[in-house]
Amino acid sequence: MMVKRIFNATVFVPAIFAFASTMLAAESESSAFLKKENENASVDIRGVVDSKGVYSGNNGPTELYPESSEGLSVSTFRLLLDSTFWKKLKISLNAYQNISADTVIPSMINTDYSDYRSVYLQHTWGSGKISGSLVLDVFTVGVELGTVGIKLGRQPVVLATYCTVFTPNDIFYPFPTGSPDTAFRPGVDAGRIDWRFSDQWKLILVGVLGYDQGNHPTWNESAALATLVLNIDDSEFSFIGGKDDDRYFFGGGLSANIKSFGLTFEGNASFPEANPSNGYVEIVTGANYKWRNSLQLILEYHYHGNGTMNPANYYNRLKTMDQMYDNFVGIHYLGLVLQGNVLPVLKLMGTAAVNLIDPSAEIIPAIVYNPADKIDLMLYGTIPIGRSAFMPSGGSEPEFRSEFGAYQYSATLLARIYF
Repeated sequence: MMVKRIFNATVFVPAIFAFASTMLAAESESSAFLKKENENASVDIRGVVDSKGVYSGNNGPTELYPESSEGLSVSTFRLLLDSTFWKKLKISLNAYQNISADTVIPSMINTDYSDYRSVYLQHTWGSGKISGSLVLDVFTVGVELGTVGIKLGRQPVVLATYCTVFTPNDIFYPFPTGSPDTAFRPGVDAGRIDWRFSDQWKLILVGVLGYDQGNHPTWNESAALATLVLNIDDSEFSFIGGKDDDRYFFGGGLSANIKSFGLTFEGNASFPEANPSNGYVEIVTGANYKWRNSLQLILEYHYHGNGTMNPANYYNRLKTMDQMYDNFVGIHYLGLVLQGNVLPVLKLMGTAAVNLIDPSAEIIPAIVYNPADKIDLMLYGTIPIGRSAFMPSGGSEPEFRSEFGAYQYSATLLARIYF
């Protein structure tokens, strides 16, 4: 969904408070606050506290962004549980409570899309600009039966994804492009079977419940996927096919490494359920190189067959986009990532996504600092480059002149402590 690009402004007080807390805790090592283990069972319970502040400056007409700047602050507490019984039965849980305060949120995007999470596993409330949520983000029960693993419940699902900037095969709640915060992927209500039938081959079957607007599971809104994975030395090949809530598709990916050099590919051919003749193709090809000093360079080209060449069509497309995995509106893109460790505890990252037709770009710089074990501090943001949108004289809708030039500037400060 494009909603991930509409960053909402922020007050940094909670993040600054958390930053000070991490400094006070920096000299102590972090571990699970409850860990029990014997011959038949093990239980590991941990907690995570984080605070995030986001500020965004808006670059466009008031019809897109009613406020010139916006702010959001979120504080979150997570409870994590991992347990194993009789070496075969595994139960995992990730639940969180958060509270947030934000300013006016722009409503240019249609967020009425099929969701793969039942609303009965969460509770939200709000009063004015203050809101909160209590969410069961992950809860799974799994069993290992020789070469077969079965897992049921709310769980993160990632299949046939090998690229970095553009990930068309990453269907269920992909992370925002260039974000360093990838610790917790939201779960979906799913069942999964992993069958490793040889040392090199593995078959993965996944079914994900989709819900209609009344929160009733339906086949049309659900997903059913099969993935075949082949591992050969330092290379992996995968083939994927099935359906999600609005299309049938098949595709695959690969990741091949020769010493410090790597090649990646992923893509799919999609056929919308409503009109299969309007099928399209998405392809990403990439290359990467990693130096001994940890510096890594990644280059990717993305053909986005579900896009449009004409910027005048961007706005209507943004209003009607309903796929959470599809965040781009153009056709030809270039991606670049440069990252590496300046110090063992300090990592610098830079990501760029470039629309080759507009032309326009989005730059995402990031700093990740780990002052102590299980303490994360992150500062990152988005810088749009390109011609901004404008409101034509006498017009009723904004007119886009480029894709990324119409988006917001943003800065995010995140502090997280594991205990």
